[in-house]
Amino acid sequence: MKRSAAISGLGVAAVMWGSAGAIPAAASTVTLDNQNREVSVQIDARTGPMDDVDVTINAADFGLFSETVDEMLVVGDPPPQVSNGLAVQNSLQAVAGPDFVFNASGNVSYDSVETDTLTFADSEYAVTFTVDMAPNYSLTGTGTYIDGAGGAGGYRVALLAGTDTFSPDPLDTVFSSFGFADMGPDFDGMVEVVPFANAGVLAPGTYTIVGDAGVSGGINGGNPVTGSYAFELRLFNTVPEPTAGLVLAGLAAVFAGRRRLEVEG
Repeated sequence: MKRSAAISGLGVAAVMWGSAGAIPAAASTVTLDNQNREVSVQIDARTGPMDDVDVTINAADFGLFSETVDEMLVVGDPPPQVSNGLAVQNSLQAVAGPDFVFNASGNVSYDSVETDTLTFADSEYAVTFTVDMAPNYSLTGTGTYIDGAGGAGGYRVALLAGTDTFSPDPLDTVFSSFGFADMGPDFDGMVEVVPFANAGVLAPGTYTIVGDAGVSGGINGGNPVTGSYAFELRLFNTVPEPTAGLVLAGLAAVFAGRRRLEVEG
């Protein structure tokens, strides 16, 4: 089992709360209510449950979450089952000048030979927050999936009203972007890249921002099935609830320092 914690691709221009100047009096306040962020890989072994792989890493709090689960299973008599699963996430909620930013990226992949059992890899992001006024927002990013892959896989990014990560009521969906292997359009086995952008005004209330990439399947000849998401949700002229703001600003400064060390190193 291999795990690592590499920071990459976030690009949050985060600064200490208030260091960029005085916050306008009319700034909206955001409260972080709940979070569920995790990466996981599950590999069902051809030889039985005693050889299964099942690894999940969860974020403990609202701070920086930068984790990788990278698992390989080789079992059985020749020819052996060889299955690989990868799940990565880098995510952070932080002050960025006068704004508040939710920033996340995740990618997953699997491949498997000589088995009818299943491999699963997931990178899941969900943060629920409440705004007390009506901030302007922008939500931009990209998602990827393999068009007609030899296995199930895809991505979803959604901004929803309320606390649920899925809602049957279309009125709860502020914005959604998604792509899955059986959607096409060409079924040529190539990676589809889907850019998205949305902007508007959030009414006062509670919302959940979701990012999810998942793949699963059995034998696919060792051809990786992949999926990914990367997004930034920016709440303009918005500050965190005071107690949380001091903590998040400190986390942002630590993150920025680690990025500088990587560049200089």
